[in-house]
Amino acid sequence: MATNPATLMGQREISGQYKGSGGAFDVHLRIDVDGPSPMKRVSADYVRQSNGESVGSMRVDAPVVLAGERQTTITGRAVFSFPTKCRRVSITIAHVPRDAPSPAPARLRHVAMTGGGDAVGAVYDCAFASPRFRIVDLEQACEQGVEVPGEYDTTALASRGAPRRLTPVGAFADAGIELRSTEPPTIIDIAAAGENATWSDAELQAAMQQHFTRLGDVPRWAVWLLHAASHDDQRLAGIMFDQVGLHRQGCAVFYGYSTDSSPERMRYQLHTCVHELGHAFNLPHCWQQSLTDPPLPGRPEALSWMNYPERVRGGPSVFWQQFGFGFDDDELVHLRHAFEFDVIMGGKPFPGRAARHRPPEWDVDLMQDPGLRLNLRAPDELVEDTPVTVNLELTATTREGRRVPTIIGPRPGNVGIAIRRPDGSELMFEPLLYHCRGDETITLRASDPPLRDAAFIHYGRRGFAFNRPGRYHLRALFAQPDGRVVVSNVTSIRIKAAGTRVDRHVNDLIAADEQVGQLLSLMGSDAPALRRGDERLRQIVSHYPEHPVAVSARLAQAANLAHGFKRVASDGAVDPREPKLQEAAALVADVVEAGPTRRVPQRARMSADIDPSVAGFFASRIGEITRSATSVADA
Repeated sequence: MATNPATLMGQREISGQYKGSGGAFDVHLRIDVDGPSPMKRVSADYVRQSNGESVGSMRVDAPVVLAGERQTTITGRAVFSFPTKCRRVSITIAHVPRDAPSPAPARLRHVAMTGGGDAVGAVYDCAFASPRFRIVDLEQACEQGVEVPGEYDTTALASRGAPRRLTPVGAFADAGIELRSTEPPTIIDIAAAGENATWSDAELQAAMQQHFTRLGDVPRWAVWLLHAASHDDQRLAGIMFDQVGLHRQGCAVFYGYSTDSSPERMRYQLHTCVHELGHAFNLPHCWQQSLTDPPLPGRPEALSWMNYPERVRGGPSVFWQQFGFGFDDDELVHLRHAFEFDVIMGGKPFPGRAARHRPPEWDVDLMQDPGLRLNLRAPDELVEDTPVTVNLELTATTREGRRVPTIIGPRPGNVGIAIRRPDGSELMFEPLLYHCRGDETITLRASDPPLRDAAFIHYGRRGFAFNRPGRYHLRALFAQPDGRVVVSNVTSIRIKAAGTRVDRHVNDLIAADEQVGQLLSLMGSDAPALRRGDERLRQIVSHYPEHPVAVSARLAQAANLAHGFKRVASDGAVDPREPKLQEAAALVADVVEAGPTRRVPQRARMSADIDPSVAGFFASRIGEITRSATSVADA
């Protein structure tokens, strides 16, 4: 444990959050130079007093800390997220006795380096506000019958670190972050949903919109957490699911209905909950660094909340024995000192960790793995508005093989797809949601068939990826658990302008409508916030039933109708919309082939006479289509 020299002289520690004002701005200053786990940094966020708007942030990564007889002085070269002539900051804090209730106020000076010497710029007098560096409002909801993680005794099973009784709130307090619960969790009773007890992505989004009082269209320090039993994909441990508007405002964890209170179970629940909340702060998985902004080497051996125990050498038993129930230093720096827009809920999309936008990796200089080969295929051309999907094929090149996940693509967060648009602009595709499904891996060897998957990349967190006619170039990047990457070939797709009368009418109806993109990504929804988009898709289905967009819309709407939909009232009561199997069947009767006994096979098949341009969308959403088609066949 490092300490400020002033502490050794009997003075009080000075780390924590300070608030002050100067001129037209307020400042939130964070000093992190002593006390438990100091990251040896100072940082600040600036807010315009007139309208409360964020101006930007500042950080000093290597401050010089000098303890004098009467005060501690902290100086250093700063980086800012906004233009400024100031390049250095100076902070002074008078000494107070160790038993004082709080540190003395801090004076923050900005210094501009000029040809004639240093010139002092803005000065802020900041009072001590909290020993926590950031404060976040936490709102929670809990499905009836699901046990919210209680206190876990870290000595109950072999582990490292100081003995303590931990909750998710306590885990973040250890990291210097206060999660402030606004009220007891809302209890959601889904008994009325009957067999539709699992949660779809669309239902999660609608539930958050109904319950999260701090949900908004501006970034704010607030997050919503749902404790539930099961997602439709029962392999999921958690999900960051908010798709409409700003992102990273909500997440869900899935525990099942087990009443098991064993230490192993409680430890698992605690880890899952802290892990998903970490994503809300824009923390990626430890091995996911090559897909962050900017790309960094992965840390698969990290003993962190953001790792999977199965990822470390030796497996879960080794991880838990060495785990100290904390974030690693890289993550602590992000939580405490990242520029505000990079960490605040509703700020920069996940996963992003820096103050600049990451360029797609056309010439990757990260460590590459020659033991795997990634092939990326895309349609040669599509008419604009047709949902765009790509095919991924991962092959091993060595006899000993590589451990790889069973599912690859943007949604599980292990494949990034770079897109270069016709105008030369570039982006890394980001899906609307990320699935944490645990570490389901296989050993892929050269003698094995390739691991194949399809990815829907038509619409994501940045909107419509293919937003104008022209030639698009694509390249995929697969992140290995050990930090190495596998880079695919470069392929291209030509998006043709709407040429026929029908194409033009479909284009007019969609008109770059964000709700249409969200519905195709969600595979339909009853959410009121998406009603306009749903009506536009219905018009396309009604007027142009053979158009590729109409066929894709029919598949999405049928999946939603066959599933049913849980509407959650403000008091937690559930008003379920029962599955509409006949309507769903009518929508896909000529799209999904039935088996010889009129039962849909284990994996749904697309009818042979459907436009081939729909095949990619069908393959990319095969799970949802198979589940809905099976429900229709069983009815």
